[in-house]
Amino acid sequence: MSGRVRLISSASLSAVFLVIFSGAAAIAGLSYPPTAATMPLLVGGIGAALCLLRLVGDLRASRDDPEEPIDLARDVPIYLWVWAFIIAIVAFGFLHAAAPMLLINLRLRVRE
Repeated sequence: MSGRVRLISSASLSAVFLVIFSGAAAIAGLSYPPTAATMPLLVGGIGAALCLLRLVGDLRASRDDPEEPIDLARDVPIYLWVWAFIIAIVAFGFLHAAAPMLLINLRLRVRE
């Protein structure tokens, strides 16, 4: 491996989702009854493992790949959109928030 490891945008996104999945699994394991914690632990554990694999792959690829460093002007709106989607789901419930947020995303961001 030549070069040094650089933090690129895909690696930072993998790290953020690793924290989210790990946190969800930890909260479920510590505060839910064992039968209720089974599904969140399964999803959180698999999600965290996949994010960890992706993070390692991204960091290894950053040594040789001349990808540009983190571009905040491009990445911050995506992070804000994800957080807005999560907040809408918590505030209004999945059934009432998912369709309108998807339509807003398609209309405003993707221009479809």
